[in-house]
Formats: sequence, C-alpha cells, structure tokens
Amino acid sequence: MKLKKETNILETDNKKLLLELEAAKKRLAQYEYASAGASEGLWDRNLLTDEVFISPPWASMLGYEFKEIEQKVGIWEKLLHPEDAKKAATAFNDFISGNIAEYKLQFRLRHKKGHYLWVESTAKLTKDASGKPIRISGSHKDITERKQAEEKIQASEEKYKHFFQNSLIGMCRVRKSDL
Repeated sequence: MKLKKETNILETDNKKLLLELEAAKKRLAQYEYASAGASEGLWDRNLLTDEVFISPPWASMLGYEFKEIEQKVGIWEKLLHPEDAKKAATAFNDFISGNIAEYKLQFRLRHKKGHYLWVESTAKLTKDASGKPIRISGSHKDITERKQAEEKIQASEEKYKHFFQNSLIGMCRVRKSDL
C-alpha cells in the first residue's frame, strides 16, 4: 500500500516535471524565433563559472555561423580592434566592480572577412543577495552605418570650415529671416 502511494506521488511529480519541461521548451523556441529576427546580438556571462552564451544573431552580425563561434570567456576580446581593446576592457571591468553605474560603450569588432564593424554594447549586471556580481548580460548592435554617416558629416563640416576660413573672397552668411 505504501509503495503504491509513493509510486502515485512519483508519477504525479513526473507529470508536473514533464509539463514544466514542455513549457520551458516552448519558451526557448519562442526566444529562438524572436532572437533570429532581432538586429541585436545577445550575450551573457556567468561570473561565477565563466560560462558564456552568445546568440546566433551575435555570430551572424560578425559573419560567422553560430557553430563557428567559441562560447567561452575572451571571445569578444579576441575580436576587438586593437585601438579599442583597453578602453573596452576597462569599461567592462569597471562596470562589474561597480566603478561605473551604466555600461553603454561603442567599439569595433573584427568581422570574419577581416574588416571591422562598429558595435554599441549595453549590459545589465545581476548581483546575489549580498551584492556580489554573479552575471552580466547584454547586447551588441551593429552601428557601422551610423558611424560612417557621422564621419562623412564631420568630414564635410571640416571641408566647409576650411573652405570658409581660407577663402580669399569675403563671405557672409545671412538667414532669410534676418535679411
């Protein structure tokens, strides 16, 4: 009798676990569909175990197949532009240690084909009950087109400024409203 009761309890628990597993699979599938359609690459790092997660859009943004990217600590550091490496690493460590309150940084990452993409990285820090950082999660967004447009505007402004300052002809700017 006791064995039958325990068996019923185990069967009930098993059914609950199977339902929870199905619900988790459904949520994971929903996340994967949403992630695949996103323009941002997601990443996560467990600071206790150094386990790393990188989403498929993160890999494809840099020209890689998902299976080509090593999901381990140091992957993004290997892809950083040499001029951005120190700034990016310092900001990352300062955010984890609490020296800066917000992590939002722009830097360049090397594409599989060798060129660099400008990326805007944002992150959120998760802490345990005692306030110790345990996880950092964030996203990378390709902002290369925006950075190129900014560079073109700056070059145009510098050209105009140089032309205006070095012209041998007197010039005056007048707004129609000022006459």
